[in-house]
Amino acid sequence: MVEAGEERFVLRCDPPGAESLVAQAGEFRLIGLARRAGVRVPEPLALEPDGGRFGTAGMLLSFVAGESVGPRMLRREELEGARALLAAQLGEAVARIHSIEVGESGLPRPGGDPVLAQIEHWEAELVRIGEPLPVIEVGLRWLRLHRPDPVEPRVIHGDFRLGNLIVDERGLA
Repeated sequence: MVEAGEERFVLRCDPPGAESLVAQAGEFRLIGLARRAGVRVPEPLALEPDGGRFGTAGMLLSFVAGESVGPRMLRREELEGARALLAAQLGEAVARIHSIEVGESGLPRPGGDPVLAQIEHWEAELVRIGEPLPVIEVGLRWLRLHRPDPVEPRVIHGDFRLGNLIVDERGLA
């Protein structure tokens, strides 16, 4: 129970040996850039490097109250008004993330065709996994045959879904 006047925080750590597309330090930097771009994200407060006090990389973030479980977001009566606003708010958030310059993000700038680089990355992942995933394989083949012309790389959220956002009565929190 949180008493009046007490602050709440979130400590996010990856388990030792965890692999992520973006390391904690990079994610911390990206959250700060997103916040400066006007995206509704928690305030990044502190970063702990790998091997530090937590034994693994971690970040301290401000606490954001609300619901983060998709089915609850979709069913809770008290979030009915939020659902009416959410599509526009999510579109705005994605546009603001997309406005972050790749150069300031610290993300590696792909050489050549970024679409082809992603196709090759996921093909290599399939080989590494060693299990047949026919639908994914067909999808990657289709992308190879129908890939769009290369465009200037932009920052995107690689996992933009209900389980990765928080909603309160006013929508995206």
